[in-house]
Amino acid sequence: KVKLTAGNGITSDSLMIDSLIEVFPSIAQKTFIIEDWEWTSDINDSYWFTNNPDGQVGWEIANIGFSSTRSVSIGNINNFQQQIDELITRPIDLTGVSDLELSFKYAFAIRQSNNSDKLKVLVSTDCGNSWVIRKILYSSQLNTLNDTTSTSFIPSSDLEWDSITVTTITSGYWTADFMLKFQFESGGGNNIYIDKINLIDPATAGTELLYQNTIIVYPNPTKDIVIFDLKDYNGNVEVEVYDLSGRLLKTSNSTSISIKDYAKGVYVFKLTYGYNVEEFRVLKQ
Repeated sequence: KVKLTAGNGITSDSLMIDSLIEVFPSIAQKTFIIEDWEWTSDINDSYWFTNNPDGQVGWEIANIGFSSTRSVSIGNINNFQQQIDELITRPIDLTGVSDLELSFKYAFAIRQSNNSDKLKVLVSTDCGNSWVIRKILYSSQLNTLNDTTSTSFIPSSDLEWDSITVTTITSGYWTADFMLKFQFESGGGNNIYIDKINLIDPATAGTELLYQNTIIVYPNPTKDIVIFDLKDYNGNVEVEVYDLSGRLLKTSNSTSISIKDYAKGVYVFKLTYGYNVEEFRVLKQ
């Protein structure tokens, strides 16, 4: 919380603002993003946070998604024009990637043909100190309903969603302090929804993702890196790698493990985080 007090020597007034300062860990806890919002009911409990300067309508979890039951949305039909609301990742370490692609699903409707809403995709290489725009979608491009509607827009089927792939996040942006931001500026339109956000090496996009509880392990099979995405956990981890005979091969405190020097076969990964212990089997090709 941040408190601002102003006075004239006789009287004073104060304003208290919640969540104005965001404190990040000294080392990024993720090396990629696969986000479908299915395991969280509050954006700020995930690897994302929001910036809502006016304190009114902003990004929140919606109970509708693309082929799913959740996404993030802004109830923009109740928004004032030219309000800016931001959805931001915490830091991501991209120093180990060989290629990078951002894709996501979105749904939006306009209320009038002259609506001026826009969605910007921005990236930061310095932990949010500065930002660079990599994509802008304007109302005419965002409109997935292909019509106007004055009632509150809720996508009724997957046909009212669209997708986009952003390939302009090139190697110059792949730092240890990378951050991603979606910035929506209201312009009189209807509600907007975002789902299935993937910031990932496209070479692994077709590989199997191993889901267990709220953890995603990918790629599986792999020729080198195995990545653990702990959806709602940002604390310390320990990963132990065993062969099938039970022999301990490696211990690491990273969520990105290389097994490129190991022989082909199945390996057991034991992941300890907080008071939890999970085991995963991964095929090395």
